[in-house]
Amino acid sequence: MAVFLAHHLDADGVFNLPDLLSSSPTVRTADNAIFELGRYVGPPTWAWSRNSPPSSSPSQIRETWARKEAPLLNAGSFSFVVGPRMIEATHLLKLSRFAKDDEAIQVPIRRLCRALAHELGGNRSVYLPDSAYRVSALLDLVYDGVSFDEMSSRLKEFGPPATTIRAICEAGNHEFERYYIDDFGDLDA
Repeated sequence: MAVFLAHHLDADGVFNLPDLLSSSPTVRTADNAIFELGRYVGPPTWAWSRNSPPSSSPSQIRETWARKEAPLLNAGSFSFVVGPRMIEATHLLKLSRFAKDDEAIQVPIRRLCRALAHELGGNRSVYLPDSAYRVSALLDLVYDGVSFDEMSSRLKEFGPPATTIRAICEAGNHEFERYYIDDFGDLDA
């Protein structure tokens, strides 16, 4: 499952992203709720991946973006590709299991996405399949410096968004050809 979030950080802000997210009480609370459900392989820790393009300074992040690459941030069972204007978060969970809420994980993941969006200066996320489907072709936009709003517009080429998260996988919809734009309006505090 892939999740897209907008961010308004420059390379200096992105460089400090692990510290920003680690120090956020709402991100920590949401992270811990997922950890307690057993959905992480270890305690949630925000850190740059060793398998990532270099991200040991803001200038290295700018150079990485110039090559149409992006640093990789890891936290528990999530990986985050941090592009110039968006973040693509990939979770180990299949989109259909998230949409159907088979493991009571949907609300905790949405709360984490809401906390991340807030810390990054946004207020929405998009959930879509992470591979092998037409709509997945847009995953590379994170590297191109495309804005969240532009990506949302491009998604409409594949049809309208699902009206609910569950509708992504309802009968009559080809599973994974749908996406959902979440404004978190129905989540409690």
